[in-house]
Amino acid sequence: MSDVHALSLRDALIVAAAAALLIVTPLGRHLVAYSGEARMALLARDRMENDEAIERTQNFRVVAAALVRHAAGGDMRLFSASLLLPIDFYAGRQIERMLEIQELCDYLARPDRPVALIDRRYWRDFQAKMPPDLAVLEKIPVQGQELYIVRAGAGR
Repeated sequence: MSDVHALSLRDALIVAAAAALLIVTPLGRHLVAYSGEARMALLARDRMENDEAIERTQNFRVVAAALVRHAAGGDMRLFSASLLLPIDFYAGRQIERMLEIQELCDYLARPDRPVALIDRRYWRDFQAKMPPDLAVLEKIPVQGQELYIVRAGAGR
């Protein structure tokens, strides 16, 4: 064979003999069985660690619960270019999206004092154009950014 990395026939026979010994001998069978169990245990541990990391950094359940709590049965909307679909899922309903600052201002000016969820980018880009009496009810970190739950007319 011309490939430097290709196994020679001798190497292939050595690997095959070692595999056969692992399968044929009682000790080999135990090693194979235990290595499979060990791999499963490691995979389970890694999955739990991954789930915990996701829960710590992407806990949309907390965001949705806070949004629903502040809305108190009233209307709630999202002002963001991001879809943030897990919030819809955990809130138990589709949350209407707003993409224009005027939509947000009109929405927040309603007499029923609805709440809105704003992502960090829209907060930064449009904060100067938001109502002056805007109150941040809660700021929640998710996926390395902050999400703001707001309501206008805090003093009303």
